[in-house]
Amino acid sequence: MKHSHLVFQETRQALLRKNPTDSVQIDQKFQELTERTVETDSSFLDWLIDWNTLMGEIQDAQNLSYFQYLTSLDQVEHLQAYQRFLQEIGPLVSSKDPELDAILESQERRSSILPEVYQRFISQRLNQKKLRNNEIKEIQSALSQTAGEHPRRFMAARIEYGGKKNSPQEMAAIIRDADRSGREVAWHAANAARRIDIPFFQELFDKQVNLRHQLAEAAQNLNYIDFRFEELGRMAYNATDCQLLHESLEKYLPDAMHRLLKSHMQNMGWDEIYPWDLSKGPEAPSPAAQSAPELVEQLSEFFREVHPSWEDVFRGMYESNRLDIFPRENKTMGAMTYPMKSDGLPLLLASYHRSAPSLTQVIHELGHGMHFFLSRGQALQALMPIPPEVGELIALSFELIALSHNHVFYQDGAARQQIVQSQLYRVFSLLALSMAMDAFQHEVYQNPECSAEERNACWQKHYLRFHGETVTWQPFEEELSHYWLRHYHLFEAPLYSTEYAIAQLGALQLWQQYEQAPEDTIQKLHHVMELGFSKPVKVLYSVLGLDLFPDEKKIKELLSYCLDLFCKKPVEG
Repeated sequence: MKHSHLVFQETRQALLRKNPTDSVQIDQKFQELTERTVETDSSFLDWLIDWNTLMGEIQDAQNLSYFQYLTSLDQVEHLQAYQRFLQEIGPLVSSKDPELDAILESQERRSSILPEVYQRFISQRLNQKKLRNNEIKEIQSALSQTAGEHPRRFMAARIEYGGKKNSPQEMAAIIRDADRSGREVAWHAANAARRIDIPFFQELFDKQVNLRHQLAEAAQNLNYIDFRFEELGRMAYNATDCQLLHESLEKYLPDAMHRLLKSHMQNMGWDEIYPWDLSKGPEAPSPAAQSAPELVEQLSEFFREVHPSWEDVFRGMYESNRLDIFPRENKTMGAMTYPMKSDGLPLLLASYHRSAPSLTQVIHELGHGMHFFLSRGQALQALMPIPPEVGELIALSFELIALSHNHVFYQDGAARQQIVQSQLYRVFSLLALSMAMDAFQHEVYQNPECSAEERNACWQKHYLRFHGETVTWQPFEEELSHYWLRHYHLFEAPLYSTEYAIAQLGALQLWQQYEQAPEDTIQKLHHVMELGFSKPVKVLYSVLGLDLFPDEKKIKELLSYCLDLFCKKPVEG
């Protein structure tokens, strides 16, 4: 099968035509739903199912529109179409909330006879009713108008280096792959080019923080953190739990980062490590796959080794043109996967360029895709989607499990230890960055009036709090203070980073289990993926034998386990 950008676009356009994008059509469907007579237990169940189906169609259409934009950033009409969808369909959907809530309240007495997931949805939905008043909807509409602005501006940059103008994707590869002196020059060139965008990003974040603070005030919350926790439906933990996790990791992570970086410096023959060196993790061999067919065959073999039925799912994704996994001009650098409620096969976006990190990125997203497909039978999938604490746990676990099967992807016999080092370098970096981002946002949203300079200082403080001071940032502190501006999660998905840390700690626990009892671990993992979000987060972690918030003793043990693996010398041969 010939896979190309045009094939993917044609597939998405065909899917988009199957989903409602016209406000009149959507309004008619909602009207039928809100005017329906609900008088029996079975008719109430049917009503909930039809509501879920409609929301699934709308979410599919939104996801397709977003992917169209992310895969063709040079075509402004796709950004406009996505923003138009948010600005037209978003308010239309939210305008139906009072009528839907009224029906839900009138039938709440019937919830006790429904399955657990229905009961949890009804309880959570009614508890969040205060977040759906008209003032909040107006503010959310204003926020939606900023959607996509960060990645659009970030990816539009062209950076002078090597006698040509390079895209952000190309510069990232240059900084990663150049020799040390070239990497330094490229790093400075990228930062110099980015300075022109700093006022734009600061102003955009100012606007978003102000609007988010208004949301909290409209909902009578003390700050946006409380509002966001309610909006996300986080029931397994609260802001205090996050702060306790910050404190627990702060005790051990900086020292672990120091030991990891010192070992890496010794292996590389460096006396110091500079900011431009951070992208040059432990040397890892290039994956063997040089083309799409080769990569597909290797991924098929990997899934077949881990769980034979997973290979069939992967093949279904590929043959349905849902996998867009090779880089190209005007395609976002990011990676993401969204489920298609209509058939369970997800849309997956990544960029494989024959490097170990890019292969890991593809496997991560395929973990999401496998999860979405296996949970497609979950009731109320659109109204009760898989939370990131569970979704990221699965995807990050796939990354680590792949380490035990890297003979599929690498021809070099010494690859295992090198790939383990490369992956653990990424794991530690992810933990430190996730904690820095979360702690930064907690402070910023508790102080929404702080200035751009104060935010920069806040970022630098929390970055060093979790990364330690092994890296020589002097005299480049100004660049460090602006590093947060490149992370689109802070703009597009506020307070979405602690989930990564929780999930990463869970994935490390699961990997330990897999190394000791692979068949039993995969059996439990398959079962949990099928459950979707039909059980609470803590229950799903418990089924896997994991601690949602491991205590300090467990955190220390996990970090030590990883460091011992990292510091092993590669075995030749």
